[in-house]
Amino acid sequence: MPPENVRVLFTSVFDVGYWSYTTVVVEALRPFEAAISDPESLELQWVGIDAVVGKELHPGFAAAWPGLRSRLTETRPITSSV
Repeated sequence: MPPENVRVLFTSVFDVGYWSYTTVVVEALRPFEAAISDPESLELQWVGIDAVVGKELHPGFAAAWPGLRSRLTETRPITSSV
């Protein structure tokens, strides 16, 4: 992810003492082509918030998603049409 194309909204850390995983939630400021850059990822997709639950997710992320979704919807700026 090009750092200049995103704004960090929040992070969430899952820590079991000997191992931890950090989820970084960002807002895309400009469109960019996303690409897999690690050996652990099988697929990468842009999806809307409501479409996440319909995806086959890593079990740890699936368990964390309800809390992440709640934080994300609280953090997203409210836009209105004039």
